[in-house]
Formats: sequence, structure tokens, C-alpha cells
Amino acid sequence: MIIDVHTHINNYHEDRVKSLDDCLNQLTDTMLVNKVDYSLVLTSYKVNEHRPSTKQVVEAIKGRKNLGVVSGISYLHYNHKDIIEISNYLETGLIKALKLYPGYEPFYPNDSRLKLVYEMAIEHDVPIMFHSGDT
Repeated sequence: MIIDVHTHINNYHEDRVKSLDDCLNQLTDTMLVNKVDYSLVLTSYKVNEHRPSTKQVVEAIKGRKNLGVVSGISYLHYNHKDIIEISNYLETGLIKALKLYPGYEPFYPNDSRLKLVYEMAIEHDVPIMFHSGDT
């Protein structure tokens, strides 16, 4: 089995914006051509018209058994409502991992404000990914 654990469906080329369904269809077609059995779609810490939210991606992949979601969490902008939503998705298995973005946002991974995020990951037995590399 081949699993792609780092897939984005963001519209990075704003002059060629595609719908979320078009992006997911293109991803599924590309997976088929390359014999990829399963992909994890990473949502962004930065949500806007070109970067769909975790909720949008979770809703869009319903029925697509070969796709899962990694929820991008913003250190600067997450709140109790976001945490409840992510926790509910974790509880129902709709999110497979969490991702944090040190470097893009000013925090260290051991920041005490992230304790709740780490506790959720432990409770639901999911990994946490950290963005690394050039920002």
C-alpha cells in the first residue's frame, strides 16, 4: 500500500483558482495514475478563500474512502470553538493528525499554550506534525 502523508489542495496560484471539489478530483486522478492508495490532506493554519478550513475539507472528502485529513492549527488564532470542532472530528475519526506551524507563527513547540492540543492528540492517539524547513 502506498500512502501520501503530505498532500495540499490549496490554491497557491490565485489566478487559477479551482473549486475544492475540482482540487479533490484532480488529487484522486493523480493518485490513481501514480498508484497511491491513500492520501492525507493537510489543511492550513491560514484559512482564506484559497486555503480551505479543516471543516470545509472534512465535509468535502465525505465518501472518499481514500482520503483523510490532517488539521492545521494556528497558534495565533485558534480559540475554544476551534478546539471543540477539532476534538469532535478527532472523536469521530474524521481527523487523522494535527499540524502546527512554528516558523510561520512565532512560537516554540514547548509553549504551554499548546498543552491542550497535545492532550487531544494523546487522548485520540493521533500524531502531531510540525512544519519545518524554509519559511
